[in-house]
Amino acid sequence: EEAKRTPQFWMLYIAYFCGSFAGLMVIGLIAAHGIDAMTKAYQTAQGMAPPADVAKSIAMSAAGATSALAAFNALTRLLIGLIADKTGTKILFIVLFSLQVAAMLVLFPAGSQAQILAIVAALIGWNYGAMFTLFPATCLSYYGPSAQGSNYGLLFTAWGLAGFAGPYIGGLLRTSTGSYSVPFMVGAAVVAVAVIISVIIKP
Repeated sequence: EEAKRTPQFWMLYIAYFCGSFAGLMVIGLIAAHGIDAMTKAYQTAQGMAPPADVAKSIAMSAAGATSALAAFNALTRLLIGLIADKTGTKILFIVLFSLQVAAMLVLFPAGSQAQILAIVAALIGWNYGAMFTLFPATCLSYYGPSAQGSNYGLLFTAWGLAGFAGPYIGGLLRTSTGSYSVPFMVGAAVVAVAVIISVIIKP
């Protein structure tokens, strides 16, 4: 109960929500964004809709971005702890959330080129996956092991809320604006809040 009465706990909660919001939004939209952007690029270059074989290739390329995100989401969970042991979690949060803001901002223009889209997706996956190592470690560092289960259990509900809000708001913005740029920019702005929190928070 003591942890939950501190402002630091709720700052961590908001940062967790913000980082998860953007990552889960991208997971829900990136394949469709790639198909849309690469199809438009083909139409602009060729002056016609892509034939079936090209459309299939575009879909496979977009799926490749999703796979890159998933792969680096998993890889970072194995490696980020080793880095955190040397640097501490605070500096990593600042760096990773800042990179996530930049990745969200370039995600829309990257959509028309399969290789660049996959690289940006991998970066987003790396930053997103790192949270699942760094937040429990930070919670433990701030509040000790005696109530880690209940403390982190409550902290993790931020991910659950983001699991609803990120994909829902991303889809709503995509539908209402007709563009993928708006949800990605909103995602960048949300992660920017996590950057600010990471800079100012202290144990």
